[in-house]
Amino acid sequence: MHNCCEVQSSRVNKADGLRELCQVAGIPLDQVWAFGDDLNDVRMLSEVGWGVRMANHLPALNGIGKDITDFSNEADGVARYL
Repeated sequence: MHNCCEVQSSRVNKADGLRELCQVAGIPLDQVWAFGDDLNDVRMLSEVGWGVRMANHLPALNGIGKDITDFSNEADGVARYL
């Protein structure tokens, strides 16, 4: 992303939020798909049933999740993957 600044509390992460949402909705986390490209996505991609790295993911995410898209988030990678 260009000209972007992401701020996040050190006490929570995307995996925590997704886990809580799934609990409320009655959806097992192992049946969830998630997409990510940055360091703040690592736990989320690791904990869901199907974690997918975007084509433009940071090198630090190599090996995280179960698959990788052929397209970046800016090239509709999620839609094209699905």
